[in-house]
Amino acid sequence: MDVAAKRVAGIYARESNRVITHDGGHQRLIAATVRHEAAHQSAYNYNVHSRVVITPRWVTEGIGQMFEPESMVSGEAGLRHRDRASQDSVRLIDAVYDGGQAPEFGEAIRDLVGSNQMFNNASTTSNAYAVAWAMMFYLAEREPKAFAAVLSGTASRGTYQPYDRFARLNDFQRWVGSDIDTFGNKVAWFLKSLR
Repeated sequence: MDVAAKRVAGIYARESNRVITHDGGHQRLIAATVRHEAAHQSAYNYNVHSRVVITPRWVTEGIGQMFEPESMVSGEAGLRHRDRASQDSVRLIDAVYDGGQAPEFGEAIRDLVGSNQMFNNASTTSNAYAVAWAMMFYLAEREPKAFAAVLSGTASRGTYQPYDRFARLNDFQRWVGSDIDTFGNKVAWFLKSLR
């Protein structure tokens, strides 16, 4: 595995089921990274994801991003959804996608649902993580049945079965019960409530 240690505070290695971190001197970043990578490890260990099924990265990374905020593990009852939000992702979406209102936000959602390319391109990786977080956080907070359908649908696909763009887009629309443009608009409106 080729990892640039200066850019990455930790990883979850699916093949070995291990979380690897290093101390880069940034306590807050390290703690958030440990929560993110532990979320991956837990999701694979408890069959939320499968190690032998191709799961779209927006699903796996969106889950990891959801657990980065310290408030997600604080144990405080009654936290508002804005308190559980990834403030780093909110700030990036504000800066790059006008808080989700820019047409490029909907395009990013369509790109993430259809392929993992945004995660593979260094110039769009940060955007991919933020938008994946917004998608999964919205589903978890506002449409839990669709959230469960996405997780069970991706985990129950055939072993190492290829997952092309057409199938990914069709599955997504079936699981969330709307087309991608409508879904993107709902996520954008939800993001407004986090201010």
